[in-house]
Amino acid sequence: MAYEVTKLVNGRPYRYRVRSERDPATGKTRNRWTYLGRGDAGRPPAAAKPRANAREALLDALERLLDQADPGDVTAAAVSIEAGLAHGTFYRYFRNRVDAIRALGDRLRSARAAELGLIDEHPTDARAARAALRAWTGVLLRARTEHPGLVRALYALAARDPEIRAAIVERRDGYARRLAAWLRELAERGIIALPASEAASAVLFAMLDGIGREAVTAGEPLDEAHVIAAIDLVERAVFGVVP
Repeated sequence: MAYEVTKLVNGRPYRYRVRSERDPATGKTRNRWTYLGRGDAGRPPAAAKPRANAREALLDALERLLDQADPGDVTAAAVSIEAGLAHGTFYRYFRNRVDAIRALGDRLRSARAAELGLIDEHPTDARAARAALRAWTGVLLRARTEHPGLVRALYALAARDPEIRAAIVERRDGYARRLAAWLRELAERGIIALPASEAASAVLFAMLDGIGREAVTAGEPLDEAHVIAAIDLVERAVFGVVP
């Protein structure tokens, strides 16, 4: 039995004859392909279809699965299927599941970099400083509320992976140091009256980190009302009662 097919290669059609032959030794049927020539003689090549960003599709699929299942149950094969890609595509971008989870965390931090950098800017006055602190506090808490599966996975990995645990501690301490430097500048400019900015920063950040971690671990992310309450609490701790 023989038939003709046309295959697109880099946007150009090529014709082949396919003949089905049975191997007398094994009894299995194999296809023999014979090239017949171009299928569009004289025509310009068809425009190639744009390819989706496979890496981003895999990360999106990974996050959806982490929100639905235990991190240990999320496999490379499951991520590829969820993304609608071939299984091997996963390993073109990531060494393993842990590497992909790290990449997902890096993507989230990159997306929030500008907002998290609010406490690196020099405060102009009390009103601007209050707004910056509220926005920064909200970013920290909402990252856990909006991405609970990823945060839960990172904490689970940190419990048995010293490298990931060290990276989380380093980032946490880095945020606390940045907050302390910002509070110290506010105090030096007379915008706030807060002694021991390093200690205050450590306590405030530990409180925020604890609130977010407990909510995610319990599988009940904070609702917006609790996020606003925490933001108000931090603002009062730094600036006092809102006038």
